[in-house]
Amino acid sequence: MQPTAFEKKALYSLLAGEHPILAALREQADHVAVRSRETSAVGAFINFEVDHSTVPPIQIRSRLVLGDGVIVTPRLQHGAGCSLFVEDGYISFLEVFTYDEPWPEDLDDAAFAHVSVPRDLSVLNPK
Repeated sequence: MQPTAFEKKALYSLLAGEHPILAALREQADHVAVRSRETSAVGAFINFEVDHSTVPPIQIRSRLVLGDGVIVTPRLQHGAGCSLFVEDGYISFLEVFTYDEPWPEDLDDAAFAHVSVPRDLSVLNPK
């Protein structure tokens, strides 16, 4: 199953930037399929699978979280957030969530940003 337009916008927003790890993850994002979607009253978890034969894993520690995504829409008074999880070198899942409001049915008009500009990408540095 393919990601929705909203899921793609969230994914590529979280992967925006000039860092080589972000570039490698964007290449993976071009090859993701949705394994499952788990929804709740305040958001969703979108579980991805990446065809390992098409793109290599990124060389980082076992888990990476890009959690600085902001979702702006007139449908939510307090906005929403999004985080991307990378496990064992591959994109694993996307979490989208509101701040104590019901999740709207339609977010096609959503705009995406980051908590801070410039972004703090220190999470991408090897430890």
